[in-house]
Amino acid sequence: MQCPACHADDDEVMDSRAIDDATRVRRRRECRVCQTRFTTYETYDAGEPDADTIAQQLRAVARWIQRGAVRADGERAPIDDARSQPPDHPHGGDRG
Repeated sequence: MQCPACHADDDEVMDSRAIDDATRVRRRRECRVCQTRFTTYETYDAGEPDADTIAQQLRAVARWIQRGAVRADGERAPIDDARSQPPDHPHGGDRG
């Protein structure tokens, strides 16, 4: 964090407190160069999932549909032991 007085990047956090239902954090800082104290507010932002995460989740759902664990209409299908195994598992799963 850059000091507002001397613009040094060397500060120490003196105190931290959660505010606004723990979605924000207030920090009291002190510059180690000029000893100026200042307050910063940090907001937690979960952000949007990246494309790789979404693609990975979609592949997992597709595998469940292929195994018959979930029907294409989104309803759960009954699962027997053979279908609960991955398709390449030696004990079943791929009824081809």
